[in-house]
Amino acid sequence: MALLLLSTPMVTMAGDVAANQKSSYWVKNDGTLWTWGRNFEYQLGHSNNSQKTEPLQVYGMNNISQLVTAVNAAFVVKTDGTLWSFGFNGNTGQLGLGPADIRVPTVVPVGDGEKVKQIVNTNYHTMVLTTTFRLYTWGKNEYGQLGVDEDLIVSSISTPRRLLADTEVSQIAVGTNHSLAVNYVGQLYAWGRNHHGQLGDGTTTDQMTPKYIMTNVVTVAAGGDSTAVIKRDGSLWVSGAEGFTKRMDKGVKQVVVADRIYAITSNNELWIAGATASAKLMDDVKQVKANGSVAFAIKTDGTLWDISIGVVPKRLLTNVTSVSTSGTHHLALRKDGSLWAWGKNDQAQLGDGHHYDETEPKLIDIDETSATEAPSGNIEFADATVKHLCVGNWDTDRDKELTKEEAALVRNLGTIFYGQSTITSFNELKYFTALTYIAEEAFAGCSAMKSVTLPNTIIYIDCGAFSGCSSLTSITIPSSVCYIDSRAFYDCHALSEVYNLVEEPFDISDDVFQHYVGGQDVFTDATLYVPAGTKKKYMEANGWKRFKNIVEIGGTPEPPVVKPGDVNGDGEVNVGDIMAVVNYMAGQVEGIDKDVADVNGDGEVNVGDIMAIINIMAS
Repeated sequence: MALLLLSTPMVTMAGDVAANQKSSYWVKNDGTLWTWGRNFEYQLGHSNNSQKTEPLQVYGMNNISQLVTAVNAAFVVKTDGTLWSFGFNGNTGQLGLGPADIRVPTVVPVGDGEKVKQIVNTNYHTMVLTTTFRLYTWGKNEYGQLGVDEDLIVSSISTPRRLLADTEVSQIAVGTNHSLAVNYVGQLYAWGRNHHGQLGDGTTTDQMTPKYIMTNVVTVAAGGDSTAVIKRDGSLWVSGAEGFTKRMDKGVKQVVVADRIYAITSNNELWIAGATASAKLMDDVKQVKANGSVAFAIKTDGTLWDISIGVVPKRLLTNVTSVSTSGTHHLALRKDGSLWAWGKNDQAQLGDGHHYDETEPKLIDIDETSATEAPSGNIEFADATVKHLCVGNWDTDRDKELTKEEAALVRNLGTIFYGQSTITSFNELKYFTALTYIAEEAFAGCSAMKSVTLPNTIIYIDCGAFSGCSSLTSITIPSSVCYIDSRAFYDCHALSEVYNLVEEPFDISDDVFQHYVGGQDVFTDATLYVPAGTKKKYMEANGWKRFKNIVEIGGTPEPPVVKPGDVNGDGEVNVGDIMAVVNYMAGQVEGIDKDVADVNGDGEVNVGDIMAIINIMAS
């Protein structure tokens, strides 16, 4: 298997590092993910986009078997075969979850629940190979690098699409704008851009669909506009305008494609496979990582060497197990588990807490307690029916409570809440941060539900998801949402406020916010609140322009705030709220929203809060 795909640093197992542009990633031996550096596009996997000057653990990212970085983004494969993505989408859909950017790690559905074996990505296009030897592709398609049918050529595809369905694929690789796959009988297929002959078919004509190139291939690697393969006899072949040409006769077991072609032989010799001649660079090499002109070699004795173009090979460290380079900053791990970094540091990508460049490897101190603040503790549900359903379905430790950690593992609500007409609120839904969509009719018929808070990971709200929620007064659409299906909020008669945090409006059908009155469908009278500077866009967007009142709110819009003391969620502070607190204190109700009920702010729900509610009523 190829060691490197240019501009796609790849972690292939726990205990490895990846330096990507100005961000850094580390999968520790325990399978947890730690990240630091540039984070403007949420490429570090945390819930905010502030720069991280030191390694910080990413919540929920454990049991990792593979990590691949992309353009200001990353992909993670867990040991259970699930694929997760987060970061910048580049308007190409490279993350596999639609066109929107993804702020926190989110599961990417591949096929019918397929488990992922290998993932590759470069320049906004992505391919995965599943454990059932199926190939899926998505992202940028400017030169046909996705390989879709010719009559379906599009500039990008934002969700996984199967390719080469008539053969079992054994390995994959991508260059800047071209793609390659090898099947289990050693046949090589190539497609995408071909202006430098990178497909190896003897032409410079782009290929929109996979084209058979050659057979007897055991390894394929790609980088930039080049492709290299190792054949069964150990010979190394490299693509060009005249097709593939042989660079080395035999004995090659690994190849890395960067500005130079690096070949490692079966006796651990490292060669530079040149266009006109090949030359041995050093002996006893077990691994090479390269990006552009920068390259490093790890010898069999664990010594790390700088073998970059224009550099006399130089020993840097001993007892090294892993190395990675972005081309401008570099990371290495030693056998004792210590992390070392050097190079550019303008975005704190070295992780030493500073912004000073380092010319030599520097030991990075790790604060083992510096994990992203994780949701913890039991969820205090305000609605007894909601608690009953959540505990009954997702209480994995069977303690008759649902913790925030357990909620954060739920990926699909299904329709267990469908038709639950006694539910009054579900603001605790915000803790279900693995959700990416609200299923069809998930909350349909919840006619008493006055409030619900969606997690900021939701991308898709399906058909009729909240239809018939006739008591719902306000809804906030998270900025992550990129599609709302028909009748999603149909017959929400009481809806008076719609907070849409999406800055680039997508079209919706008119029936999303309609309700049935007097024998006909009528569009809602709710006020639409949108981010500052976006009102004109919403006034021109299909569906949204039907709102009679569109109001811009300054800065980053926030969800509507529940009134302190409005314990029963009816929108007012009254005697009903006092009774709700009394019943909770007497143990007659299972739970209330403590953030709302703790009016005096002492951290408890007690008599002091009753007095505070009375004072609010009196004022």
